[in-house]
Amino acid sequence: MSQRSRHEATRLRLPTRLLLMLSERGPRGRAVATRLELMRIEIRSRARPFPKAARHSSHDLARSHDETYRRIWTEAASAIGAELTEYAPGYFRFTRNNTETIAWRHHVMIDSPATTTLASDKPVLLDLLRAANLPVPAHVTAEIERPARLLGFLSSSPGPCVVKPARGTSGGDGVTCGVRSPDELVQAWLLARRYCPVVIAERQVAGDSYRLLFLDGKLLAALRRQPPSVIGDGHRSIHQLIASMNDERITLGPRSVSRLVHIDLECLLTLSRVGLSLRSVPTPGQRVMVKASVSENSRTDNEATTYLSPELVDSARRAAEAARLRLAGVDLVTTDPQQPLEGHGAIIEVNGTPGLHYHYQVGRADTHTAVAVPILKHLLPEM
Repeated sequence: MSQRSRHEATRLRLPTRLLLMLSERGPRGRAVATRLELMRIEIRSRARPFPKAARHSSHDLARSHDETYRRIWTEAASAIGAELTEYAPGYFRFTRNNTETIAWRHHVMIDSPATTTLASDKPVLLDLLRAANLPVPAHVTAEIERPARLLGFLSSSPGPCVVKPARGTSGGDGVTCGVRSPDELVQAWLLARRYCPVVIAERQVAGDSYRLLFLDGKLLAALRRQPPSVIGDGHRSIHQLIASMNDERITLGPRSVSRLVHIDLECLLTLSRVGLSLRSVPTPGQRVMVKASVSENSRTDNEATTYLSPELVDSARRAAEAARLRLAGVDLVTTDPQQPLEGHGAIIEVNGTPGLHYHYQVGRADTHTAVAVPILKHLLPEM
C-alpha cells in the first residue's frame, strides 16, 4: 500500500477500518467483511424496505419481465407479418418467408457472444473508446485484493466517484454512485467485489443520462433517463414512500418496470448529501431523489427524445463501432444534449445486449418507439 493510500486508510471510521483489515485475510475474510457490510446497511435502513414486496419472490418479477417482452415481441411480429411461437416464458421463435430467429427477452441473434462479452468488460471497453478519441470518465481499476489504487484515485482530484464491478454485471448490480470519502469508497468496494474481484472507480460525470440505441450504425431511438425519486405528502417518511412506490410497481407489473428500488449504500449516500435520511418526512409536493443512478428508475422517469446534436449522435455511433457491436445501447452523460459530447460529457457504457423495454416504458406512452420492429425486420429480411 502506498504512503498516500495508508494515509487515506487512517481516515476510515473504525468499523470500516476493521472491515478492510478483515478483507485482507484471504477469500473467507473478504466474504465475511462483505456480509458484515450488508448487515450494517440493513441496520442503517432500520426496517425492511418492502413490506409487500417481501411477499413476492424474484421469480414473480422475472415473470413480469417475461410478460413485458411477450407483449413487445407479439406486437413486432404482427407488425411485420411474422409468426411467433413461445417455447417457454421469455423464449420466442419467429418465422417469416422460411427464415427463423430466436430471442430470449432482449437477447437476439445479431452480435457474437465474443463482442457482447467484450463490451461488458468495462476497463477494456473504456480503453477501446479512448483509443477512438471518444470522451470517457477518468478511471482506475483495483486488480489486487486491496482498494489502495482506488483510494489514491479518489484523493487525486475533487469530485465524487462511481465504484462498480469491472465486468460481468448489468442493470446497476454492485454499482455505487456519489462516493466522496475514503470510508464510502471502501464500503462501495466491498459491495462491488460481491460480483467481480476486479473493481473500477470512475470520476462521476455531471449531467443527465441518455440511452441511444443503434442497429448497424442507424439510431433507432433515444431516451433521457432520470434517477428514481419520491414525492412527499407531509406524513410519510422517505422509507415509507419508497415502500409505497415499490408496492405500486408490483401492482402495475409489466406496465411499469421489472425492478424495485433497493435501499442500499447508494440510497443512503444520496439522501445524506442533501441532509436527509430514510426517516425524514418530505413536505407535500417535495421531490426527493433516492438514487443517483438510473438503473432502478420507472416509466415516469424515462422520456423519449430527439433533441440531440448530430455531433453527439455521431460520438455515440462511433462508440458502438469501437465496441464492434451492430446492436448497441450507448449510455452517455451530458450537461447539454444539443452540443457535441466533447467538453460536455462522456460515454459511460456500451451495452451489447441492450434492454429494449426501456424504450417502451416511457412517461408518455404515445411517444415510445417500437424498436423491436426494425430489429425483427433485420433478423427476418424480406426475400
